[in-house]
Amino acid sequence: MRMADLLQIQVKHPGIALTEKEQKLIACLVQRICVHHLHRRLGRRFRIRPANVDSIHLVVHQTVAVEDGISNEELSDIVPDLVRDIRDTLAWCDVVAEDIVLVAKA
Repeated sequence: MRMADLLQIQVKHPGIALTEKEQKLIACLVQRICVHHLHRRLGRRFRIRPANVDSIHLVVHQTVAVEDGISNEELSDIVPDLVRDIRDTLAWCDVVAEDIVLVAKA
């Protein structure tokens, strides 16, 4: 069974520049959603770290390191719900996420 050590979460926002405060609020929302999903589903220790945001369109870039890794089966269960939850939550806040990317790395 293949395991991923890291999960990268990126949220891209279309062209409109956000204030620093708005960016921090969005990053906090996304982090809380990730904590909720991972804690509830995995039951293992994990750490979420902010990663370098190197584009005006990239609002959130976080790296999740899960103790003992994440199996492909766990990823296929978690990722669709996580993406949907992030997209819905941001929509309720009137923030349009152009693209939500989750990348698993071994």
